[in-house]
Amino acid sequence: MPESIMEKSEIKEFYKDTKIFITGATGFVGKTLIEKLLRTTEPHTIYILMREKKGKTINERLKKIFENPVFDILKTINPDFSLKIKTINGECGAQGLGISDKDKSELINNVNIIFHAAASVNFDENLKSAFDINFDGIRSVINIAKETKHLKSLLFVSTAYSNCIEDSVIQEKVYEYPYDDVIKELEMLSKEKAELVRDKIIGNWPNTYTYTKALAEILAKREKANMPIGIFRPSIITSTYREPKPGWIDNIYAVNGVALGLMTGFLRVMRGDPNLIADIVPVDMCIAAMISSAKEIAGTKYDKEITVYNYVSRNENPITFDLFKYLNCTFGVPSNKALWYPRFIYASNDFTCNILSFILHIVPAILMDTLALLTGNKPVLVSLYRKFFKFSSKVTFFGTKEFQFDNNNVQTMWKKLNKTDRELFPFSMSSMSWLLFCKNYSLGFRRYILKEDDSMLAQAFTKLYRFQIAHYMMKASIVFGICVFIYLQLSKLWNIFVN
Repeated sequence: MPESIMEKSEIKEFYKDTKIFITGATGFVGKTLIEKLLRTTEPHTIYILMREKKGKTINERLKKIFENPVFDILKTINPDFSLKIKTINGECGAQGLGISDKDKSELINNVNIIFHAAASVNFDENLKSAFDINFDGIRSVINIAKETKHLKSLLFVSTAYSNCIEDSVIQEKVYEYPYDDVIKELEMLSKEKAELVRDKIIGNWPNTYTYTKALAEILAKREKANMPIGIFRPSIITSTYREPKPGWIDNIYAVNGVALGLMTGFLRVMRGDPNLIADIVPVDMCIAAMISSAKEIAGTKYDKEITVYNYVSRNENPITFDLFKYLNCTFGVPSNKALWYPRFIYASNDFTCNILSFILHIVPAILMDTLALLTGNKPVLVSLYRKFFKFSSKVTFFGTKEFQFDNNNVQTMWKKLNKTDRELFPFSMSSMSWLLFCKNYSLGFRRYILKEDDSMLAQAFTKLYRFQIAHYMMKASIVFGICVFIYLQLSKLWNIFVN
């Protein structure tokens, strides 16, 4: 039904002819945000913070970004969409975002809405570097926002795990931690010194990413006075659910790396509790919630407290890690690059995990790498498993601890939307099917990460079937071998007893 006949979209009306400033535009979330804004709303201009990188100019980087498949549908709808994009030369870790006076003047005189999505999500990031990007970044954005003449809304994208050290339900509020003295110390530290005092400063936080995000939230709260600023906390962001393309993904961070390892048979065992809730949210639904949140924030300028949105799935549509694994193994499509039949074990403790990893990862990797050397090929598996073990140690904390979140603000925001906005910006997790998501998730890995053509799917299924036969034959052989061993040992005992 045409929108003119239906209720008018209040969200589209809010964004119509606005000028938007986005940091983190080159990342996974940033690209999806730009695409959705240009495809569904009608902004006048989108300013994006970018810098030259790896010998490529800003224009070269921008051209490369728009070649990403996520923009394919937008190109058919509006081939000239890039004319609405204007780059601002700068970077999030630099003082004042590193932007020129001229660019700053343009921003403060024109911008209406700001999305601060830039962050260092590297769990191993140097504490000083993480502080410069995750804390100083939002500080610089807030300072620009204070001068912005026509500001309607500033949305700071944090993480649901910024308060992961809390054992109670994580509320939609900013938690207070030691702040002033810590900020002064971090501002004075060198990168080298920061490494030496890292564990002492971050305490119980599992990494510098979540710790510096917690500090950044406190800053945002303190700077709230008469400013339309809010905090958006997504949990584990994965591929798209439906739009613009089902299953689109461009990274293998966190759970995405685990899922890809499972899909290809590379990953056989990992430390974790299969019964815990996997707080996964599709990036397109996350973006829809962000866009809606920014509109809601516009009405909170004179509110005393800062508004926080915990965007999680567990409260409305929970799925355990075990069920997520089952759906991917059972209903996901296979890869032509698979190494073995996809089966996976969650180890409940470090000892069991290390033993199983040696048997299921290290031994096969050594055998395969040896074979590769003998046949004149490059051995890679042992090296890949070393990288995986390093990655695994970073995410164990999140796979072994139960988290609880309140997300009443998100649910209330959804209930306030009219029918048109619910169709244009679907972010209620209760409306999605995990089965459909997992089918598209594996297809997305094939198309966008592994670069496998759909025409090769039949061969992939044939390969999977052969691996399945080999897998169960190997299991049967092992069981048979164990039975024979037990029989021989019992026979010896019986002969000793009889004689």
